[in-house]
Amino acid sequence: EGQFEAGEGEGQDLAAAVRYVADRGLPVPWLVGWSFGTDVILRHPEISPVAGAVLLSPPLRFSTPENWQQWRASGRRVQAFIPEHDDYVKPEQARQALADWPEIELVDVPDGKHLWIGEKYVRLALNAIVAAANPAALDSDGQLPTHTDGPMERWSDL
Repeated sequence: EGQFEAGEGEGQDLAAAVRYVADRGLPVPWLVGWSFGTDVILRHPEISPVAGAVLLSPPLRFSTPENWQQWRASGRRVQAFIPEHDDYVKPEQARQALADWPEIELVDVPDGKHLWIGEKYVRLALNAIVAAANPAALDSDGQLPTHTDGPMERWSDL
């Protein structure tokens, strides 16, 4: 149930998830959003505790420069990955829109599209998320492992 609220009401779900993490004494979370989810994150810079955010294909449709200023003032790290062929915001448009937020890390994704389809783009996204939130989990090349030599009793042990 519910209704679309352009990122405002959806922020209650985001706050509940962060509260859930905090109430259980888990590590301070990073927020990860894709498309509309990035606008939900950007519209709610007050949600805490949060270490930072990784934004995939932010359309920048519902968040405002005032929201971005609050994120900027928070001092939390924010990375935005902008696909070259995105349906909503191209890399140059993102640079122009976010010019007053020099601390945001804008990363162009050559040949990328809004939906991040294909192993190459999924790998890029997952490596970027882990690099931000838990870089120690990456190998010496800055990549997530692609195989294991450890035991595996069932195919469903994932």
